[in-house]
Amino acid sequence: MSIRRIFYMAGPGNVLGTYECWKAGKPDPSQTSTTYSSQFFDLCRELDIEAYVVASNPNRALVRDGRFTIEHRPPPRPSSGIAYHAGWTVYASGLAATALRYRADVVLAMQTERLFPYLLNRAFGTRLIPSCHCVLWPKHGRPGHAASWFYRLDALVYRRFSRAVLSISQDVTDQIEQLCGDSHSPVYPFLPSYDDEIFEGVDAPSLSVPFRLLYAGRVERNKGVFELLDMMRYLTSRGFSEVELDLCGAGGALEELQKAVAKQGLTGRVTLHGHCDRGKMRRLIGESHCFVVPTRSDFVEGFNKVVAEAVLARRPVVTSDVCPALSVVADAAIAAPRDSGAGFGESVAKLVSNQLLYSSKVAACDRLRRQFMDPERSWKSAAKRALNIVD
Repeated sequence: MSIRRIFYMAGPGNVLGTYECWKAGKPDPSQTSTTYSSQFFDLCRELDIEAYVVASNPNRALVRDGRFTIEHRPPPRPSSGIAYHAGWTVYASGLAATALRYRADVVLAMQTERLFPYLLNRAFGTRLIPSCHCVLWPKHGRPGHAASWFYRLDALVYRRFSRAVLSISQDVTDQIEQLCGDSHSPVYPFLPSYDDEIFEGVDAPSLSVPFRLLYAGRVERNKGVFELLDMMRYLTSRGFSEVELDLCGAGGALEELQKAVAKQGLTGRVTLHGHCDRGKMRRLIGESHCFVVPTRSDFVEGFNKVVAEAVLARRPVVTSDVCPALSVVADAAIAAPRDSGAGFGESVAKLVSNQLLYSSKVAACDRLRRQFMDPERSWKSAAKRALNIVD
């Protein structure tokens, strides 16, 4: 089969903005990592392939430019239960219909909420490659009764109708195997990719006072930010008053968290910076000693890029034992008990009080950071290998 056209279902980002940057030969300034969309555009140019790209971006748009058609198609409205699954099934069915009209040879789907609607495309000879960037359900949970029926339908795709699967972490791969047993398509792992100059000039840290922790990400309750206040109170109760915490990011819980900081007497030791531009973020990283990534057990993610960015900046990471990124940075990290502020506090205390342990974690960062700059471990490389099977 000769591949001439690919239908690519991207994520929720501003793919049109990324495309304009890619055309100009520049990285997308809104992203720290190399975007998956820009890697896809590179792949199409390299293989001389046309593509229809859809992003689940809320700002509707459609642009045709040379070999690329790029659409922003708003996702279903937020909902839960049956309404959630029905909404994504209708959305995926619309995508499958677009791919069919486009006469795509391959559907490359980052949107894996519902895959079984693409079975219609398979009936017309289209090959399917799911690109899995998120676990299917919380690591230590199970899908609900309604969800389990949809997953059984998706399992048919993984077992019989996809030609390859791209997976961002071992946790994702484990769930595909749990869903399908041994009868799934070949899995090609990949990692987030970064330019080798991204943290150039940020020196490796050494233990000093105050010991500064850094959280970078959305300020939402389900991201574990309130457990970080429990962590700080635990450290205070154990005599580690020289530990300070910087939280960088915006979100719906920012105001509530600010009030909690004041109420719990943590003003001066916990600073909420809100959204930070690249310059401020770089300064705070340079002043930090360790990143904290409090992934909760009920939060669904595939690979927290902040973990990779901490290692790239040569900063050890304290993260929860359910964080999927942990498996590739274990030597540079400490796994704290999930959903436990006290557990995070105890893990931080180990780093603060043990110079040898802290230095060993910093040294491990220097070794492990290279994997995130290796082109052979990129999404583009994995996608190219998967397409070679189809072609």
